[in-house]
Amino acid sequence: MRNWLIFLAALLLSGPAALQAQPSGNDPAVLRMRAADAVAVMQQLRAASDVFNSAFLSEVPEYRLAGIVSQLEAQYGKLLGPENLVQSGPGKANLTLVFERARASATMEVEPTPPRRISGLRITGISSQVTAPAPAPAPLFGIFSAPAPAPIAPVLPSPATPFTSPVSSLAAEFAALPGVAGFSVARLDSSGPQVIQSHRGDQPLAIGSAFKLWVLDALAEEVAQGRISWSQMVTVGPPSLPGGEAQLWGPGAQASVEQFAGLMISISDNTATDTLIRLIGRDRVEARLLRTGHSRPDLMHPLLMTSEVANLKVGPQWARDAFARANGSARTQILAGMPQGFDPALLGNLRAYIEGPPVAIDSIEWFASANDLVRMLDALRQRSDPKVMQILGSAPGMNPQFRSTFAYAGYKGGSEPGVLSLNWLLQRPSGTWYAISANWVNKTAQLDTSRMEALAQKLLAAAP
Repeated sequence: MRNWLIFLAALLLSGPAALQAQPSGNDPAVLRMRAADAVAVMQQLRAASDVFNSAFLSEVPEYRLAGIVSQLEAQYGKLLGPENLVQSGPGKANLTLVFERARASATMEVEPTPPRRISGLRITGISSQVTAPAPAPAPLFGIFSAPAPAPIAPVLPSPATPFTSPVSSLAAEFAALPGVAGFSVARLDSSGPQVIQSHRGDQPLAIGSAFKLWVLDALAEEVAQGRISWSQMVTVGPPSLPGGEAQLWGPGAQASVEQFAGLMISISDNTATDTLIRLIGRDRVEARLLRTGHSRPDLMHPLLMTSEVANLKVGPQWARDAFARANGSARTQILAGMPQGFDPALLGNLRAYIEGPPVAIDSIEWFASANDLVRMLDALRQRSDPKVMQILGSAPGMNPQFRSTFAYAGYKGGSEPGVLSLNWLLQRPSGTWYAISANWVNKTAQLDTSRMEALAQKLLAAAP
């Protein structure tokens, strides 16, 4: 079971408990029928309002349910149907939802009176049917993300015999990747990053959700200046689909700034990210690009929210073309006219985007070079606020064996079709700090992420 399924285990697809009255008798036939109906809704063969009650749909609108199913199917293949339904109480059942490559355990509850619509559905866990997942069409991180970064491959260099590779060897391997790829490994000291190895380290490339490092830095600056506090309660903004938890909370839900920041980094929560950008202000996030030495801040103006990128990439071609042709001020006007949050009318295009070729990764994106990201990581390291390091270290992006060789490991990745970015802030037990950034783009085809994972192992070992 993958790390990001922790998110699914906590996923509650149910209306308020107070509205879920208990049935008066046993009705296994109704439960079997409603399980089949629920699958038909998830397969977009029936309307959700025919199957789920209004209390359920007020908490989980049809477009959110479709987004969850899209994530699951992208990871585990098509939803095939229900099986192993066992009544667990009056109007309640445990069942299994069968996907091509996995089985999801679930609980279901129906209303006590006709038309006996579904009032609760909870996915409690998923068991993969394959021991080693086949290469996915795209790692769903970034704007369309599996909420937690998957750990890199389990076969790692032994801590007792660290891997060493000459610059020319790693550079040649990165140069051999289809498309364009670059990396930088730097030792961090009081005078700034000292590059040890690099290839195309100064070339800006699309980085997906790795841009959230600048959002974290801008947030830390606001806290340092006293304009925002970590404990401050904030109302969640419009949902950015798919990916994350905050999209499921519903209008008016609140969480602390620290919670939103933790979700943004640990599971790459897009709704949490957009909520923080609105709180901080685009201009102040862009200001941190300049202060941290981003080499091409013009490529990040105006700073895009994740929902805006999603709307443009999943939307019509003419909208992408118009945005790509526009300059900074014109782009700002275009964004002002877009929906707040992900446009549910575009949900039907989502699968084609996830499974198809890369879309506009050279024009509608977040851009940085490997050295820009190294400087950003160093800026976070130099902040005196321990919460910043705690948040950045919440998902170290490596397996426990390799993690044990570092005193500290912070990570933020980014990905979408044709884009992959891996970024670590590391400290060895000796006290020496390192920053590593590796980025790969291909405008014409999906990426074989296993190739970058193998290179990532070598890069991690290159921090002696």
